[in-house]
Amino acid sequence: SPLGYVGGSDVFPTITPAAAQGIAAAFNAFPAGAGRPIVIMHALDGALATVGPADTAFPWRRQSALVQWYVETSGSPAPAANWLNTAHQAVASYSAGGYVNYLEANQPASRYFGANLARLAATRQKYDPARIMFSALNF
Repeated sequence: SPLGYVGGSDVFPTITPAAAQGIAAAFNAFPAGAGRPIVIMHALDGALATVGPADTAFPWRRQSALVQWYVETSGSPAPAANWLNTAHQAVASYSAGGYVNYLEANQPASRYFGANLARLAATRQKYDPARIMFSALNF
């Protein structure tokens, strides 16, 4: 049968033992039969960290890591999507937000742009007031 994908992310200011336990708890809560879960951690370092957090729309320049929650599904995506919400809840007290390239439905733009959202919205209004450049992320 055809494959589908459900995904999202969380950005962590630091990876503490408690945050690591939250990530592990989220992975362990994946429901049997909902697909194939993958949890990928990326360090937020290197060239990314040489730019100031307010210098672009991407605010996560001083955080430690990004976790991508990714599920390959072959049936209904609903169980995987429900698990994604569970994963976010498991790490909510450790997460600063998410990465816009792993855009999720029904999430506020502030989750992806943090303190830079107001300036990004003003820039969008100035240069694209008619919203010719369409995005499913409304801000």
